[in-house]
Amino acid sequence: MIESTVSLLHHDPDLGRDLPPAELLAARRALPALSVTLEPGTWDWASTSGRDRPPDATMLVLDGLLLLDVELASCPSAELIGPGDVLPSLDRRRNAETLLPMGVELAVLEPTRVALLDESFHLACARWPSVMMALLERMEQRSWRLTTQAAICHLPAVHLRLLALFWHLADRWGKVGPDHLVLPLRLLHRTLGKMVGAERPTVSLALRQLSDGGLVMRRPDGAWLLRRDPSEGLELLTRCNPRPASLITDSGRDGHGVWRPDAARVSNQR
Repeated sequence: MIESTVSLLHHDPDLGRDLPPAELLAARRALPALSVTLEPGTWDWASTSGRDRPPDATMLVLDGLLLLDVELASCPSAELIGPGDVLPSLDRRRNAETLLPMGVELAVLEPTRVALLDESFHLACARWPSVMMALLERMEQRSWRLTTQAAICHLPAVHLRLLALFWHLADRWGKVGPDHLVLPLRLLHRTLGKMVGAERPTVSLALRQLSDGGLVMRRPDGAWLLRRDPSEGLELLTRCNPRPASLITDSGRDGHGVWRPDAARVSNQR
């Protein structure tokens, strides 16, 4: 882990978009932040804390890619965290009062720099409230992305969820090609499963179905190619594959919506 000091508004000028030029120069000088560079692997936040690294500092991702894992009753879910995202301290989240016992883990998927915004930074921002408003907008944007991901998890079939997830991620990370859209994220099947609420084998089966339909393909370098309009692709899959039991999570429910483990076992054996 490498530490350095960065000029936050120089690195992320969008935070100062509402400041007049003279104030922007002053804010760049007055709002430095400690940053840490993280190597791929599980991030041990406790090792980042120290006298100069307060454990309750807010985190702003400068570049790189993180995966936030939340586990409840041995069921994991995951969220991709990228440049511009604002996160509360993991210690603050772990110590939050809640009736549900949840595990939280942050994994570094590629070399990542994170700025630590402590109390002194927040006090310095009092002169430029628009900077704090910009940070709050980042948190609101992340909240809306999570709401969309939650809606995706309610789609009945895993191949529909995956197609919707890929296009959802493409809103942020996608790059337009001549006849396709490239999603340059090297995501494992296990990670995709966490993001759509499915087991890895089911994800692999659903990805094969998407590839056979020419909707989503994986390049040799690990990036994903998306073809066809997302709404058209979802409509096509829904019409051609109405709720296949092998690809949905409610295959173990009877006609009244009641969970039946024996029904789930029979469905999985088909």
